[in-house]
Amino acid sequence: MSPYRRDDINTKNSKVITDPKEIIKLKLASEFNKIAQKMMTDEVLNHTKLDKSDLSRIKTLNLGRFTIDRMVSLLNALGYQTEVKVKKSQAS
Repeated sequence: MSPYRRDDINTKNSKVITDPKEIIKLKLASEFNKIAQKMMTDEVLNHTKLDKSDLSRIKTLNLGRFTIDRMVSLLNALGYQTEVKVKKSQAS
């Protein structure tokens, strides 16, 4: 049993993300975070030219300031390639 009191009435619901662009950004940020976790912070900042505050935003998945293109560029700066698969949707 958890030693912390939890008030279910005031607990916020998780945000459901359905926008495909946001999902792609989140996936890219997740991969970025996995890679960055294996590196020293200064090394990540040096390769990507990010500010510490922007690195913090990516780590917390606060991606409002980031585009898909920028996330791909950051992964490239760390020495990784990004591949995107395109397929026809069933609704078409």
